[in-house]
Amino acid sequence: AEMAVLFTDIRRSTELASTVPLRDWFESINRSLSDQSAVVRDNGGSVVKYTGDGLMASFRGRGRAHRALRCAIALQELDRTADYRRTVRIGLGLAEGLVMTGLIGIPGRQQYDVIGATVHLAARLCGIASEGEVVATPRLVRAAGMTGSMPPAARSVNLRGFAAPVDCVSFSQLNEPRP
Repeated sequence: AEMAVLFTDIRRSTELASTVPLRDWFESINRSLSDQSAVVRDNGGSVVKYTGDGLMASFRGRGRAHRALRCAIALQELDRTADYRRTVRIGLGLAEGLVMTGLIGIPGRQQYDVIGATVHLAARLCGIASEGEVVATPRLVRAAGMTGSMPPAARSVNLRGFAAPVDCVSFSQLNEPRP
């Protein structure tokens, strides 16, 4: 199936996990992930899984790219305004393309998952995003109908696991693209 995939990840989480009392760190992560999940749901997406200090969400069907980018912008606003933002800041990555879905694992421990190069691309883009930044593929931004908001040229980045540089568009501040 064709899907839009969104990843979030808390920036500096290893550093914070070793400096913030563990109970406080757990509560901050849980609040952030709960808030992020609500934003995903409110924008027509589904949380596929939690990744410890982030999440993976998918968007299906018509308008998926638009809903995914709208969700990312709402998550960016949450990152900018949440009362826990002094501790928890996120980066976001988005891609759209072919994925495979289904149950993975041994009987009794199976879980639903979404796999494919699109998933890896969204995760890698999330990995290069700074605090409060959305990094998306130009394909997703075009499909979302946001071409008027795109910078004249996307930047190319080298991502682990991808043979050629990958074009991406960065939104470093709410609704404001960065080349």
